[in-house]
Amino acid sequence: MKAATIIDRKAKTTSVSFSYSTEKTVQAVAVLLQTNKTPRMGYCRLLKLLYIADRESLEETGHPIIGGRLVAMDKGPLHSRVYSLANRTTKDARWSAYIGLQEDGHTLVLNKDPGVLELSRYEIRKLREVAHKYRTLSDAFLHSFPEWKKNHKPGSSATIPLEDVIDGVNRTADKEAILEEARAKAYFDSLYGY
Repeated sequence: MKAATIIDRKAKTTSVSFSYSTEKTVQAVAVLLQTNKTPRMGYCRLLKLLYIADRESLEETGHPIIGGRLVAMDKGPLHSRVYSLANRTTKDARWSAYIGLQEDGHTLVLNKDPGVLELSRYEIRKLREVAHKYRTLSDAFLHSFPEWKKNHKPGSSATIPLEDVIDGVNRTADKEAILEEARAKAYFDSLYGY
């Protein structure tokens, strides 16, 4: 997993974050879509499940599944880039080759299976477990997360720093080690152009 430093221009703060991979994200989304009888799901629900899976992975392993910039929006916390891909405000050929948006503008559908080569067995199991465990999911559940409460500003998409998620999943004792690993990976990635 790569790492990146994110600059929130609105808040003028710098936050270390595990970086994002569209290929891995497409595979994670496909796993979630395949948990339904028909491989389709409302993108709001999918975004929430993806956030929960990343959060639980961070809690259990010290690493998220897909990483990237997290934001606190009115309906809860989510991945900023995946939100942009899901609602088509950002175009990406890798996403579009596998994930479609139905005419209703709110339902994602799996057009073609991208495989799971970027995902570990743990990550596949975690995604399926979260999809099953949270079949019925309310905004109120996501609004209970301390990192959302701390960063939410009505009507905006404020960045949720990785530090706040680490605290939110009770990994405060490991925070410096997790952040140092993210920084080291960011440095390595910059050396090799990732």
